[in-house]
Amino acid sequence: MEVGREIVVRVAGLPAAVLADLRLPHTAELVTHLSAERRRLAAEASALSCELFDLIGTAGSARAALVGLRRALAPGHRPPSPRLIGLCPLPAPLAERVTAWVRARHDWEDRRRDLAGTLDKERADALDRVRAACAAPAFRRGLALSGGELTGTLERWLADPGRAPRQGKVLRLVKYLTRAAAKTSPYGSFMVSALAGRPGDGPAVPELLTVAEPPGAFLDAVGDALLAGLALAGQVPLRPNPSLTRTAQGLLFVRTVRAAAGEQAGPKEEIATAGRAAALELCLRHAETRPTAPRLAELLAEAGADPGEAAAFVDRLVAAQLLLPCPPVHDDEPDPFGAWARQVCAPELRELAAASRPVAATVDSPGRRRARIAAAAAAVADRLGIDPPADPAHEHDVSTGRPAPPPLPAGVLADLDAVRRWLAVFDWKVPVRVGVGAFCRERFGSGSRTPFLEACRAATAALPHLFGPAAMPWFLDLTGDGRLRELDRLRTRARDLARSGVLERRQVLADTADWPAWLTWPASTGFYLQTLPGGVVLNAVHAGHGRAAGRVHHLLARAGAATPRPPRSGLPRAEFGGRFGSALNTRTPSTLYEIDHPGATSGRDPRHRVPLGTLMVVHDPDTDLVHLHSDRLGRVEPVHLGMMGELGLPAVAGFLERAFAPTYLFHPSAPPFIALRDLAGAPSARRFPRVSVGDVVLQRARWTVPAGLLPTRTGVDGDHLLALAEWRHAHGIPERCFVRGWKPGAALGKARKPLYVDFASWHLVALFEREARTNAALVIDEALPDPLADGSPAHVTEYHVEIGDRGSEQ
Repeated sequence: MEVGREIVVRVAGLPAAVLADLRLPHTAELVTHLSAERRRLAAEASALSCELFDLIGTAGSARAALVGLRRALAPGHRPPSPRLIGLCPLPAPLAERVTAWVRARHDWEDRRRDLAGTLDKERADALDRVRAACAAPAFRRGLALSGGELTGTLERWLADPGRAPRQGKVLRLVKYLTRAAAKTSPYGSFMVSALAGRPGDGPAVPELLTVAEPPGAFLDAVGDALLAGLALAGQVPLRPNPSLTRTAQGLLFVRTVRAAAGEQAGPKEEIATAGRAAALELCLRHAETRPTAPRLAELLAEAGADPGEAAAFVDRLVAAQLLLPCPPVHDDEPDPFGAWARQVCAPELRELAAASRPVAATVDSPGRRRARIAAAAAAVADRLGIDPPADPAHEHDVSTGRPAPPPLPAGVLADLDAVRRWLAVFDWKVPVRVGVGAFCRERFGSGSRTPFLEACRAATAALPHLFGPAAMPWFLDLTGDGRLRELDRLRTRARDLARSGVLERRQVLADTADWPAWLTWPASTGFYLQTLPGGVVLNAVHAGHGRAAGRVHHLLARAGAATPRPPRSGLPRAEFGGRFGSALNTRTPSTLYEIDHPGATSGRDPRHRVPLGTLMVVHDPDTDLVHLHSDRLGRVEPVHLGMMGELGLPAVAGFLERAFAPTYLFHPSAPPFIALRDLAGAPSARRFPRVSVGDVVLQRARWTVPAGLLPTRTGVDGDHLLALAEWRHAHGIPERCFVRGWKPGAALGKARKPLYVDFASWHLVALFEREARTNAALVIDEALPDPLADGSPAHVTEYHVEIGDRGSEQ
């Protein structure tokens, strides 16, 4: 086992005290009392009813009175009157109990009537606290970056406290507040990222800086326009498309098509073909030296071509993307507009670079800065004849300080190492790898070596359930192939083991002992975790290799606070090149080698680039799986280290990632210890225990609830809160939790992000009900760690820690 050399720290932008301000403490206390007292009264009434039943048979003339008294104790009836009790010949102890029950029942009714007034008062007070929390500069700045028209709503409310927004707008503001205080999403506007360090690491006076990052699609469009414009005509070197693959039938290569207006953002990819003409082969050979277009035409002319025809031929090859320009600005450039401005004379680019410079995160006028960036981006777009970005920039807060790493004793690290191995059985890519391996054996032969693009084109066409636009491999039926049935058996066995809740490290390692050779774990695994007293709880688990740290390093570089990285890991790992239209893929390199992909602009030494077209798909007869091989470098294991979701990658890159790269072992939206059958069409609520291995909590206590089984809002609001409390008590659901909606066939998208819910908050209860109305089922997790528990940190904090096989990062 080897622990990664870098730990990423993510801190919620607002303090957890904001969550406490959303609560209605007196209302919650009263609801809790009423709920508990109702259960106590019901239990006592049942016991009294049994004793009265025994008396009725020998009551004689008092029989009718005893029957009436017994009926009055039943639910839904008025409490018995003193007169009725007096008509009943009761033993003194029983009479005292009946009288005490009636007194308690009347007191319960009085307290229940008080609930409405308490709720109304506290609801109004909570609204004032919501407004006060929203006035925090950090929240207003974050909302301005992500809330759209809500910013105007909030500013009007702050200017005129007496005119609160409509309930729907208030709930949206509350939802942003809870995200800012309870979550540490890497894509959010209310979160601070940093790298952990030891005392003395980092600057003496740490700064909190805001980095403005332009949309990746706009960066691509600017680069394309500048490369195609007259300013750089004849100045940019050309190179052969790195995906060029020579086959017996001709050339295969990947062609990139930018998304048109109205289409989903991001580039699209297609595999194109070309004949192997002598002129083309000559041109490609000359292009290996990276000449400019005019120079390449000259070389063709020197070989006997007509100069005019040679120039036109080169232009056609560039248009077809058989030849690609080599942009002077790399994908991971921390100041892309400034770098472009140094290449071309364009004051608009200089202004956009200046407007996008990092600023102190305490700046109180994000609107003015954002307006300046938007105006500068529009000016650049107008000059280049491209569309301006709908969102001019996404802003991230980074700290130049080096907060302390989490306490991770040796026992916890050993537990994490066992967990990363065991969770590999739930890797949703295993069926993909099995399917691709079997396909290559059947199509190309056992032990075959097939050019990557040829295998990609054939497999994606033949396996649409794995690679089609509607493919959802995490929900695959595992009843077909023999290996998939074995996988289903192993997953069922792991889930059965998890039902005990508390596991020892040796148990999960023993569960992996008889795994087949085709079921393996990643060499490096990244854990998103939070600390608990004496242990940790996991939020997500995916492949490591510096994925999270590379992103933070890039943001620090954009902030002008670049820090050195440890030596990059070498072969067999090679990360994907390319931004793929998403700024989230912009990062500093984590591996020494890169898979050279069309559309990627790399600053790496060419010796450390692995052209896509040189990769072979090799079938292993022993495991019936395939892997990638380079004749120059040997085995190559691709890793997707951008923060863009894997499912958003374009077709060819998506096949490369899905079939050959490691991925999530535990995604919070697809909990491993809950089978699809436990969600789809479940007739009743189910509880799943907290699952821990040693001192590592893998799964929080969890409930799956069909949305239709929630209490329906009827009558007064207080009664509804009471009904919710009774419902929670019946299922053991805690007061504070995280809730995800689930729909059959839903993708792993934003709609499945967790919602923090505190049933002591009127506004969060309303958001909880909205979630239920728009989903088939709810997945409810306990809030662990509880952000409001005594001893909790002032801000919710999450860490990213990597653990791998020894030597996996060398």
